[in-house]
Amino acid sequence: MKLSKLILAAAVVGAASYVAAPSDTQAFSTLGFSINADRCGFQVNPTSFTDPNANNNTTADANFPGADGAELACWKGAVEWAADLRGNNGNGDPHQPGGLGSGGSNFDFMYHGITTATPNTGSDSAVIWCSSSTLGSGVYAATWPGPFGWAMIFDNSGTNNFNWQDGPGNETSDFFNRVDIQGIACHELGHALGLGHSGDGSATMTPAVAPSQSYSLARSINTDDSNGVKAIYGTKSATKPKITSITGTIQQGNVITINGQNFSATGNEVWFTKKTNGSTLGTPMTPTKVTGLASSGGGTVINVTVPANTASGDIVVHRSGPTSDHALKSTPFPYNLNAGPTTPTITSLSASSLPIMAIPTPSLTINGANLAGSSSVRIGTKVYGAGQFTVVSDSQVVVDFNPPPDNAGLQSVQITTISGLTNQVFMSITLPTQHVLLVDNPAPSPGDTITIWCGAPAGNLNPLLSHAGCFGTVDLSPYLVSSIGACGDWAFFDPIVPATNSSGVSTTVVPLPLAYTGVRFLQSWTINLLSPTFPLPATNLISLAVF
Repeated sequence: MKLSKLILAAAVVGAASYVAAPSDTQAFSTLGFSINADRCGFQVNPTSFTDPNANNNTTADANFPGADGAELACWKGAVEWAADLRGNNGNGDPHQPGGLGSGGSNFDFMYHGITTATPNTGSDSAVIWCSSSTLGSGVYAATWPGPFGWAMIFDNSGTNNFNWQDGPGNETSDFFNRVDIQGIACHELGHALGLGHSGDGSATMTPAVAPSQSYSLARSINTDDSNGVKAIYGTKSATKPKITSITGTIQQGNVITINGQNFSATGNEVWFTKKTNGSTLGTPMTPTKVTGLASSGGGTVINVTVPANTASGDIVVHRSGPTSDHALKSTPFPYNLNAGPTTPTITSLSASSLPIMAIPTPSLTINGANLAGSSSVRIGTKVYGAGQFTVVSDSQVVVDFNPPPDNAGLQSVQITTISGLTNQVFMSITLPTQHVLLVDNPAPSPGDTITIWCGAPAGNLNPLLSHAGCFGTVDLSPYLVSSIGACGDWAFFDPIVPATNSSGVSTTVVPLPLAYTGVRFLQSWTINLLSPTFPLPATNLISLAVF
């Protein structure tokens, strides 16, 4: 089997130097094998990671139930290769909020808990562990992969003196030899699924990274990594099943409801992480299965009794067909066994009333319980998805009004989580009290389409001007005072933005001309045609970096 090495950089090795390989649209390489969908399980030996910081992250994470330390870090590394967002929300890594599983890949590892095994280099145990024996100078870890399983060993020898870190923190210096378990596990699991090294220096599968890059570069796969997986396993099928939530009390013997899409009418299987009690499953790691299940709701609902011999971890729906087929297997979804009722609840809001638009952007804190698995927040009819809100903890979610809600007035607030919907609470969204300009993307590319919102008293027209960077005050009293156009470089960005609606918001979608490049500035003035006020009220100034 192929020995895959990840070589340490110059800062630690000495005379060796690190040069990032040039980017290439097809820089990936493959090892000539693939793994069946029913052979994607793995285990971790966390106690073999003996460095002080390798098992000190004890913060619970709803997307990785029951895991902490090195075990949690390796599990997150595996999730990077998934076909869909982890837990339907991508939460779990503070360096890429909402981004775990966002790489567009098409391989779904399934977690099967911890083990105390220390398999040798020639095994196909699918176990990740850390050895005190050296793998060679500058080698973080090695994987011996193949179609029936793999062995993965991290180096904890005195030869290299790596300082393994379980995260989720970051490291910007190479001086202390601090290496990220999650990032290196992600790279090595790429070998396990059949990828060789990449010639793209920004890819996770690049052959050499400095210790600090094991956090910033290796954790999150890029397009070249994803393309490599697709070359082996194909593009994700449009009919691949997907789990969106689980409801019910998740205890052995209880019936739970799996909600999702693309389930078969009959013949579905539900796979659960198997209870191992620390033993090694070996390969193939067969999950605990419930077979012959029908769905309802047009392939969107499966009811299943939680079987014995299960543990907290991953749950998978495999639709009718060969269990080796990746297109028939859902991305694993987290579940916490014996968690008791998992009903998510909102208990209070940080404000009973907020303006629909303001400077600074209004922010709403939602307090409650069982909110860690939040996948969307709805305020009135506006739905804020992944990346548009922050899960602070299991009891708190924060959403900024960017974009603003759809309507003013009394609006309901509700959160969708991996366990279902919360109760609804209500707040008042008021009209703007300021003249406000907001853009959805402050760093677009030429030719992109951007959305601009103007907030002002209802019924106004809003001329929108832009300029290329000549500052100064332009006093055109009594009509208006401008922060832009001091060099006569005014230009109508879009002659008239639509009049503000009954909620005091005007929305316009603007395609940027290909010639519109560089740093540009936007400002708007509001005009009440029935009763004009001079000087015209001006909005805040917005900069666009168009490159």
